[in-house]
Amino acid sequence: MAEIEDSKKATLEEIERKMKQVREAAALAASKPGKAAKAVVAELVEAIAESTPLTAGKKYGTASNMIYDACIPAFGFAQEGLKEFGWNNHMYAKAATKEGYSVWMLAHSNWTDTKNGKWRNTISEGFRLITEGWGENAAGLDKELLGEKRVAFAKDTAGAYVFLGVFKCALIDPEKRIKQYELISDKYPRD
Repeated sequence: MAEIEDSKKATLEEIERKMKQVREAAALAASKPGKAAKAVVAELVEAIAESTPLTAGKKYGTASNMIYDACIPAFGFAQEGLKEFGWNNHMYAKAATKEGYSVWMLAHSNWTDTKNGKWRNTISEGFRLITEGWGENAAGLDKELLGEKRVAFAKDTAGAYVFLGVFKCALIDPEKRIKQYELISDKYPRD
């Protein structure tokens, strides 16, 4: 038992060390002309810890892979899901939590005014609804995803990932080429 506690302590120390590096890098970037915005983000990042649930509206970092990595020891996210996050990755790990929820980080949405070449994510009604609008390729409109639960984060205009909550796929409409996810909890783990 003491080994587990020591391991958790070491993991939290490592997270704190990484966050310090992020803050230092942001401060260095801010010292260059025209690069001040990310320095503010680094100061607003919440620590991820087992004793504190992820809470909607809070920022947890600017790197999807670091956020996911911190959730592995804190919440038991699947280690193999880590490879799905970071630059040029899917930003989605299927059934990655202990409860079987998928983990989803929206790098592109109406918040950043960017889109993937295949779909567009729209966050609306506060944090309560996420709509995926699909273009010509409708591969993502698979009916077996109906009812799937996702732990969702979205990048904001400053580049930070904001926790949105736990969502459930409530609608898949191939004719309109959309999928809709409705908020079922503003915390993870759920109450």
